[in-house]
Amino acid sequence: MKLLGGNKFTEADHTKLDAIGTTISTAQANAIIANTAKVDLTVDGAGTVHSNNYTDTNTTYSIQDGELSQNNFTNDDHTKLNGIAVGAEVNVQSDWNSSSGDNKILNKPTIPVDLTVDGAGTVHTNNYTDTNTQLPLIDSDTMSGASATNVSSAESIKAYVDNRYAYQYISFHCQDVIKTNWITFGNSGLSNHVWGTDLSTNGVTVNSSTVSCANVLQASAFKVPYECKLVGFIGTGYRFGGTHSFCGGVFILDAPDYGGSVDDDSTSVDAQNATLRAFANAVDGGNGFNQKLNKLEDLNRDYTVPAGAAIFPAFKDTAGVDSGNFRGNMTIVLKTKIV
Repeated sequence: MKLLGGNKFTEADHTKLDAIGTTISTAQANAIIANTAKVDLTVDGAGTVHSNNYTDTNTTYSIQDGELSQNNFTNDDHTKLNGIAVGAEVNVQSDWNSSSGDNKILNKPTIPVDLTVDGAGTVHTNNYTDTNTQLPLIDSDTMSGASATNVSSAESIKAYVDNRYAYQYISFHCQDVIKTNWITFGNSGLSNHVWGTDLSTNGVTVNSSTVSCANVLQASAFKVPYECKLVGFIGTGYRFGGTHSFCGGVFILDAPDYGGSVDDDSTSVDAQNATLRAFANAVDGGNGFNQKLNKLEDLNRDYTVPAGAAIFPAFKDTAGVDSGNFRGNMTIVLKTKIV
């Protein structure tokens, strides 16, 4: 067969054409119709393509909570990530003493002092309640300042108690002719109110003036059993024969010649000097001294009287009148430590 153009129409082509029918089947017609009704996927919202009919080259996906893995990335996780500052570092160890850098602690609070440590400091009184009932201690041997809120220390109490005394009083009355020299009781002591002993001296200087006390006078004197203090005396005098002044005093012999042992002469009691330890002039109340009950007082002494000492009370004229009846009384005050 002769060719019509460059492409040969062969017998095979003729045979293939002969095999094609002159009409189409219903199925073939429906298929044509179906193909002409395909959706135009270039239009927005045209429909959904079955996943088997295309290759998805879009790498942007919409992921819902829990769709990545078993460790769900939730909205809370997203919020947490948003709360982390840009450039934040993990495991930065804070340093209390750091003054700069990532490990510096900002807005540090003021930490109270550890008061369990000795010498740690002082807490302001507004920052604690004082439940300590200990009261301030007074260290005063005289207990000065002691009160319900200021108590004395044990040392002060001991010193105060050790310095407490019991007071003793020696009282007597006397009658004699008063002289310009000191007069005291006679050899019978105060059992005889009539004195009559002229001590032959008239000194009036406390802690200096003395009188000589013979053996019998030492025997009749007051004796002190324990060491004590001479506080002084108070008394009155009642003088006759004129308005003449007078005085009173207390002499103390620290060491009487007991048994004649004071010196080398052990065969007799020797005379010893007693010293004036308290003295007072009679007080003129404005009406002189003639039968006026004039007061004598010296209560400011603190002389230590040794145990066994002898005491001699005495009166004398101070007007230069060596005569006249006199009646006197005296209370000698001693104090002895309480033990």
